[in-house]
Amino acid sequence: MVALAWLGLGTFACQWQGNGFLRSAPAPVSIEEVRHGLGMTATDAITSTHRIIVDGEYESAEGTGTFRRTYDPDGRFEARTHPEGGTVQVKRFDGSTLWIESSVDGSYPMTPAHARLASSIEWVLGGRWLAPDDSPFDTEFLRRRNPDEGTRVRLRLAPDDFESHVVLDPITLEPAELLLEQRKGDVRLALRDWQTRRGFPWPYRIEIYGPKGLQTTLRTTEVRFEPSLQAPKPVRRSWEQRSYTRFDRAAATKVPLRRTRSGHWLVQPELEGREVGWFLVDTGTGVNCLDPQALALVPGFLDDSETHTEPISIIGLGGQVEGALGLGGALRLGPMVADRMEWVALDLKGLEDVVGERLAGVLGGELFERAILEIDVEAREITLHNPSEYDGSHLSWHPLRFDGSTPCVQGTFAPDHEGWFRLDTGSDDTVTFHAPWVQKLSLTRRARNLVRMRLRGIGGEISAVQGRIRWFETLGQRFSSPRVTLVEQATGPLANPDLVGNLGVGFLANQRLILDYPNHRVTLIPR
Repeated sequence: MVALAWLGLGTFACQWQGNGFLRSAPAPVSIEEVRHGLGMTATDAITSTHRIIVDGEYESAEGTGTFRRTYDPDGRFEARTHPEGGTVQVKRFDGSTLWIESSVDGSYPMTPAHARLASSIEWVLGGRWLAPDDSPFDTEFLRRRNPDEGTRVRLRLAPDDFESHVVLDPITLEPAELLLEQRKGDVRLALRDWQTRRGFPWPYRIEIYGPKGLQTTLRTTEVRFEPSLQAPKPVRRSWEQRSYTRFDRAAATKVPLRRTRSGHWLVQPELEGREVGWFLVDTGTGVNCLDPQALALVPGFLDDSETHTEPISIIGLGGQVEGALGLGGALRLGPMVADRMEWVALDLKGLEDVVGERLAGVLGGELFERAILEIDVEAREITLHNPSEYDGSHLSWHPLRFDGSTPCVQGTFAPDHEGWFRLDTGSDDTVTFHAPWVQKLSLTRRARNLVRMRLRGIGGEISAVQGRIRWFETLGQRFSSPRVTLVEQATGPLANPDLVGNLGVGFLANQRLILDYPNHRVTLIPR
């Protein structure tokens, strides 16, 4: 009887203490769970391929102003503060040194202690602490004492193990606080209103507390992305590509180029020594595509074993198409022989009406990463150069950046707008303006001679309008009164708000276009 009574009392105590039952010890948290909670795993890996620009306003005891933060994939950052009626101050990390810059005091390096503090803040806000491979921190998740307590993450920054702590929300796992210890008093950043776009999470409200309480409140107004100077593929892949690519010195460097009535550019490569049809030269797509009919002519060209294939979604003009990505055999185009390129088997019959030719395939991003490509529309030929032997020192180059694996160039247009445009040789257009920018700049009201039309591509078709704008300038050349395409509503690539539009081949008549992916540069030379 005594033993039973004691057991009953103990059970009652447990029920009362936990309002039900005693809670089990909280399970440990991992970086993968935090990334998943922030939406970083379900969308683009934007932090590794793009420059991120955050604009906003701040309010402090000293007054108000605006701020801009810029994060590059390699860890470089810039924090720019512009007090209302005051002087702009910049904290800029160039990859090795953190500088303070202003028009009044000039430029000077930050002290090591302050540099580690500033770097810790920016690399947490910019998401680098959650990078799966190259985080600058030694990260340790500390076990929670109870379920109501947020997990604390200890971040140690070399070289002297400077310590900061991130406290995660116990329910959402979003970073709720960033804590930094200093001799003059601790600094706490309260991180609120997290929003994630294209895999980049950002707290749209940040409250900074010092030893005396609330000091500054930052409110974000816009987060946007720019193409990055970083290579479109990791360095390891670049070396693999070189080892599987060779240039035959005995072969002609020039390849005949066919231009269809629609204005598209086609070439005839050999797959395993055999011609299988015409291929579209398309810098606007990041992968090579091969039609099943052409694939049937070279059985075994595509390694479709489970260990060498992976599912992939091709986002086209009118929607999404599912396919499988696999490694291919040897492709020869002029002097270049490229092996083990990635290919997607994809039915290209829907492009026949667009291009005016039944396509055997599409040559995309990985081909252009392996050679320097010179396209001469007037001479109807493409020249392929070996990147390790090419001398372009006599040419005037312009920067080439990358949106994922597709190249981008800067453009300006009437009356005074500028931005980045995807260079898309698979388009017969001059410029195709993306839907978000058509709406933002009211381009259909500004253009003249508007005509309704339909755009067709992989995945279907969409409606658009064509009209003339006063001028467009890119790659050092200005084009007067060009006819352009304005997309009012779209999904997929033409709905990308981070690029103003696609730059097609319509401007390239009587020009030589030279694309140098390895050195991130491009030039357009009038004949």
